Amino acid sequence: MIDICTAILCSMIACLVSIGETSLRWLPIPVRYVWTVVGDLCSLVVLAVLWWFDLEKGDPEHVQGVPVLFIHGFLGSSNNGIYLKHSLDKYRSVFTVNLGDPRLSIEEYARKVRRKVEQICAHSGSKKIVLVGHSMGGLVAQEYCYSYAEQDGVQIEQIIALGTPFRGTSAAHLATFFSRAAKDMLPGSASLSTLQEKASGDCMTRYVCVATETDVMIRPPSSAREGGRRCVIEDLYATGHISLLFSKQVAQRLLAALR
Repeated sequence: MIDICTAILCSMIACLVSIGETSLRWLPIPVRYVWTVVGDLCSLVVLAVLWWFDLEKGDPEHVQGVPVLFIHGFLGSSNNGIYLKHSLDKYRSVFTVNLGDPRLSIEEYARKVRRKVEQICAHSGSKKIVLVGHSMGGLVAQEYCYSYAEQDGVQIEQIIALGTPFRGTSAAHLATFFSRAAKDMLPGSASLSTLQEKASGDCMTRYVCVATETDVMIRPPSSAREGGRRCVIEDLYATGHISLLFSKQVAQRLLAALR
């Protein structure tokens, strides 16, 4: 019964987000901003209803293809990946991770991802993995890639970043009073500068960056249109920051990238 209710909630939000993506793209940007704010608020309500749901406990028992690890964003949890995991499960084995304490730094979160990847590799018997990060999760994926993957012998097939502030976001100022990760996400921070310097010289890692023109959390929105040297940019025009988690367009582009 709980699974059915969850599926219904996610489907309703996905339909709402889809209307903006397919029908409102050509409208003036102020109209699209209003729609995306509504979509983000509805997405927040769904995530609040599901706050108790630990998706990490539902990690797959059997691995199909190269495993995928979903890394949530700032103030999120593993349940943020519920719709995308459901959309991808038929094609790939999707794992999730809870980063926990929002006061930590991106580097500290990367260590948690390192432990999770070790578990996944031991479970799958493979040293290959795909990292999917929403918002801050994309930066955590980058940090793991450049700090730990090579020394652990892990091959990152690709990093798929959904609304990730590669060049920082001014919205991070709202949380710097309690979070080191928020400080890391400030435009021009030492952490971001180091990551982007490493990414600019990375010719091996494939990036797929999904950015939305009406992202109210990534300011400026162009900050999400970065990545490494081998980077494919996927643009959306009427989707909000949190709505990316319930977007049919995002799910379709993830499937295309993983095939």
